[in-house]
Amino acid sequence: MKKFLSIFIALLLIVSLFATTAVAFAEEVTTPSEGESTTTPETPDEGDGEGEGEPEEPEVPREPVTVNAEKLEEYLNLDAWFKNLKLEMGDIKFGETLMKDSTKIAEAFPNIKYVISGDEDYDDKKADNDKIIVEYCRPSESPKGQETWQNSVNITESIRISTSGWYLFRFVVKDKDNEVLVRGERHYSFYSEDTSRPVVSLSTTMKNKVESGLTAEAKYTIPTSGLTSGSTDEMSSTTVNFKIYKFVKGSWTTEPIYDSVTKEIAEGYEDFVDVDGAITPSKADISEKPVYKIVYSVKDAYGFTGVEEKSDIHNYSALEFNPEMLLKVVEAPAEDGKSVNVWVIVLFSIAGACAIGIVVLLLIQPKQQVAPAKAAKTVEKADEQTTDETQE
Repeated sequence: MKKFLSIFIALLLIVSLFATTAVAFAEEVTTPSEGESTTTPETPDEGDGEGEGEPEEPEVPREPVTVNAEKLEEYLNLDAWFKNLKLEMGDIKFGETLMKDSTKIAEAFPNIKYVISGDEDYDDKKADNDKIIVEYCRPSESPKGQETWQNSVNITESIRISTSGWYLFRFVVKDKDNEVLVRGERHYSFYSEDTSRPVVSLSTTMKNKVESGLTAEAKYTIPTSGLTSGSTDEMSSTTVNFKIYKFVKGSWTTEPIYDSVTKEIAEGYEDFVDVDGAITPSKADISEKPVYKIVYSVKDAYGFTGVEEKSDIHNYSALEFNPEMLLKVVEAPAEDGKSVNVWVIVLFSIAGACAIGIVVLLLIQPKQQVAPAKAAKTVEKADEQTTDETQE
């Protein structure tokens, strides 16, 4: 019995010792002492690891591109634009001058990658050039908070200004992969309009009429489609109007005898001008000096008007500008008129003679056929009378 009890106590001591050791080990792993960590490796001393290969150098991030608005405006001469606050119709280029100098480009757009022909290592670096873009909105468009505006061109390309109103611009830099690097915070607003006055000039046909004059008693329609008003690239569409004056008793009428806008005819001149402005001069108007004067004027879509006097025009060519038509009146060429009448009479005479000849032939031919038959009947009747007398 004592032996069994001794063995039991020994086993109990062994189990107790094993349990105490396991608990102590678990506490050592999960609850380290304060200030110690079993998961953090010790930092090796400097100099350790030499001869085991150099670590790779991390890629240096690119410096962000920015916009120096002051330099940009200086190099693009935007200050002059701001003073005028106005763009003329046609093609404009923002950066034609700026893009010829890489130093100025770098000052206007710090940290940009851009080299131009002549720069050091140009051939090797040009493929990495960033792009400077001009984004813009036309008068009928609105940015509406859009990240990208409706229209864009490279800074060296032309922008077509063809509508009156406010245009908005801003500058954007993109890398060679077309990723946006920076958008200028400043927007530029310009008002565009047609600043060229329309100019009236006469066509060759109209100038010839000035030289030859109007024919008395012939109707002459005043032309407007033959007028030109400058290049369509620079000017808007125009409406052409005219007034007619007449030389009476040594001077031109103070008021026009006809106005194409109102279509009114001055009293007493109804026989000379109709409601559409067509002139019908009389024989009494025949003169070596001008009798009728046509004064043209035009008004374009933006309100600019052509005027009657050259002194009031500031944008015209003296060789081409001619807003007036001075028209004399001449008699119809008499010889040409008589020769025409004579030929008409001759032709009618020949035609009449031919008609009479045909009628005569038609009437005479049947009579020639009837006469022999009538004669035969007469002879036959005479023979019958002779036979009767003989029998008696």
